[in-house]
Amino acid sequence: MYGHMGETQEERILQFLEENETPVAGLREGAIIRVESGSTVLKGSSGARIFRKGQEPVEIKPGDKLDHLFG
Repeated sequence: MYGHMGETQEERILQFLEENETPVAGLREGAIIRVESGSTVLKGSSGARIFRKGQEPVEIKPGDKLDHLFG
């Protein structure tokens, strides 16, 4: 039996960023982004990775603000 031979989510995000400047938040199971009172915060029980064109992904944890992504 063969393993998964398709693209990973990270590969697909990186392909998207080849053509786009929009940052991408890769949420892990149990993570949500909440926008409340003009502030955007990662909530939930797990973290996320922020992908930007031409940069290494950055790990974020619940409670981290994401306002800088939407400026």
